[in-house]
Amino acid sequence: MRALTVFDIVRVWELGEGKPSWYRALLLLAPALPDLKPEELAALSLGQRNALLLQLREELIGRTMEAFVKCPACRDALEFQIDTREFGGFPTPGETMQRQVEVNGFVVTYRLWNSTDAAQASSGEKYDRLRMAEGCILEARATAAGAVAIEHAPERESILAALGEELARVDPLGDLKLTLACANCGHQWPAFLDIAAFLWSELKRRAESLLEDVHVLASAYGWSEADVFAMTPTRRRFFMEKLA
Repeated sequence: MRALTVFDIVRVWELGEGKPSWYRALLLLAPALPDLKPEELAALSLGQRNALLLQLREELIGRTMEAFVKCPACRDALEFQIDTREFGGFPTPGETMQRQVEVNGFVVTYRLWNSTDAAQASSGEKYDRLRMAEGCILEARATAAGAVAIEHAPERESILAALGEELARVDPLGDLKLTLACANCGHQWPAFLDIAAFLWSELKRRAESLLEDVHVLASAYGWSEADVFAMTPTRRRFFMEKLA
C-alpha cells in the first residue's frame, strides 16, 4: 500500500465532495493501490475494501480512532477508542471472490458483496438484502432431477435469506460490528462502524487544514500551492507558527 501524499489528500477530498460513501471509499483507496484498476477496486468484497480502508487509516493517521456516540437509552455522550486491528488482520486483495454453498436443494455459486452492490443499495431504489443476495448468484443448480429453476422455487425467499447469511459469514468485515456499553445507565447495544465515512471525515479535516496553510503562506510569502505542499510538515508548521 502506497502512502498518500498531501497532493493525494487534497485531490481525493476535491473529487469526493458531495459523493456517496461507497464512491468515496474507492477514491480513498485508488492512490494507495495504484496497481489496481477502478473496476478491480469496485470488485473487491466489502470486507476486503473495509480491511484496506482500516489499513490505510493506520498508515495515514494511526491505529487508534477516537469515536463519539450518544446512548440510545439515556442520550448520554459516550467517547471511546477503536483500534484498527480490533476487527482482525488485513486480507489479500487477490483472494477469490467466488464461493459455492448448498441451500435448500440447490448448489449455488455466488460472488461476495462488493461496491457495485453498495452503489445500488444507496441509489434510493428498493434494494433489500434479498435482492442483494440474488444479485450475487452466478449459477444455481438444483440437486434433484426435474426440479424447477431457483427463480420459480416456492422456497426462493428462504434460499435468498440463507444465502444472505452465508455472505455475511464468509465476509465478516463487510459489516464492522461493535458492542457498546453506556457508563451512565449500563445500556448495551450493537453498533456498526462505517470506516469509509469515518476516514473520509478525518481526511476532509486534513485537506481543509492543508488548504488553510496554503492560503496563509501564499498570502504572506507569495508561495504557490505546489511550493507549500512540497514542504515537510515540520517546515510548514515552522512558518505557520512564525505568522501566528
